[in-house]
Amino acid sequence: MLKNGFSAVQELIKQGLISAGHDRSDGGLITTLLEMAFSGNCGIEVSLNGRGSVFKTLFSEELGLVVECSGENRKEVERILAAADVSCMEIGRTTGEKRILVSFNGESVLDEKMVVLRSWWEETSYQLERLQAEVGC
Repeated sequence: MLKNGFSAVQELIKQGLISAGHDRSDGGLITTLLEMAFSGNCGIEVSLNGRGSVFKTLFSEELGLVVECSGENRKEVERILAAADVSCMEIGRTTGEKRILVSFNGESVLDEKMVVLRSWWEETSYQLERLQAEVGC
C-alpha cells in the first residue's frame, strides 16, 4: 500500500494535479491539517465523520496523507488513487479567511483564527527548542 500510494502521488505531482501534500503521522490528522494551513498561510474548513472519539480521529498517528487539489482536478485525483488501490475521501477545503474550522459528526470541535493557533504552535516549538539546544547556540 505504501508503494502504491507513493507511486500514485508521484503521478499526481507529475501531472500537476495537486497543489500541496503532507504525510499524516506524528500528531495525527489535526497536526497535518494545521501544518498545511500554517505553511500555506490560509484557513481551512474540515468536516469529518466517524464512529468513536473525535480525539482518535484527529490524533491517530496511523499511516496516511493529505493532498490538496482544485475542484476541477478532484475526479482525476480520485481516479488515479483508485487505480492504485489507494482509498481517499474529501474532508474539506482551504479558504482565504485564515480561520481553522473543524467539525466532527456535524459538531464544531475547533473554530479559531489561524494566526492565533500558529502563534501558539510557534511559541511551543520555540520553548521545546530552548530545552533541546545548547544554551550557547
